[in-house]
Amino acid sequence: MIEDSESDSSSTSIIQRSAANNVDETDNESEDIRLISLTIKATHVAADTTHKLNWINFPVFLCGTTDKAKAFHPFAILLSRTETHEDFEFMFSAVKNLSKQLFDFDFDTDTLLADDAKAITNGFKSVFTNLKNLIVCWAHRRRNMDDFFKSLGEVLQKEIVDDINFFQASVLKEHFETVYNLLKTKWTSRNVANIINMFDHCDQYWHNDTY
Repeated sequence: MIEDSESDSSSTSIIQRSAANNVDETDNESEDIRLISLTIKATHVAADTTHKLNWINFPVFLCGTTDKAKAFHPFAILLSRTETHEDFEFMFSAVKNLSKQLFDFDFDTDTLLADDAKAITNGFKSVFTNLKNLIVCWAHRRRNMDDFFKSLGEVLQKEIVDDINFFQASVLKEHFETVYNLLKTKWTSRNVANIINMFDHCDQYWHNDTY
C-alpha cells in the first residue's frame, strides 16, 4: 500500500477494489491476499517504522503479527511522507477493511506490539477501539536502557543488565508491577543518577496499560 499525504478519503476504497480485482485474476493465490488472510488467526498487531530504504527518504511502515516462534508475518507495507497517527490509522483501517471484504472476517484485537511512538498507539486506538495491552518492543527498550548505562562501570552495568534481562524473561503480566517496583526500589536506592533517570523513563511506558 502506498499513501500520499494529500490523498482523499477514497484511498482505502481504491486499495480494496484493486485487491478484489486481484482475487478474480489469480484465484485467491496472490501473495498480497495471502498476507491479509493472516488476520484471521492473529491475536495481536505488531507495527513499526523504518527509514533509509528509498532515495526520497520517506518512512516505510510495517504492519503484521508474530507467531509463537516469534517470527513476524506482515499484513501490509505503507510508504508515506509523514509519520502521523492519521497515517497509521489509514494503514490499520485498510487492513481491517480488506479482511472484512475479502474473507468476511471482522478483524479486531486489543493488543498492540510497537515502540514508544504515540502516533502508532493513537492510530491503533482509532481503528481498534478496545486497546488493553500495549507491549513495548523489548529490542527498542533495551537500546534505550543502554544509553543510560554507558557511564556506569563494567561490573555495575553487568549486574543491572542481568537483573533486567531476568525480569523481562520470567515475569508474568499479573506479577509485572509488583516485581518491577521491587527491581526499581533495589536499584534507585543506590542513588546513581543515570539509573534513577532510566527508571523514570521506563515509568512513562511500563505503567499505563503496558508491559
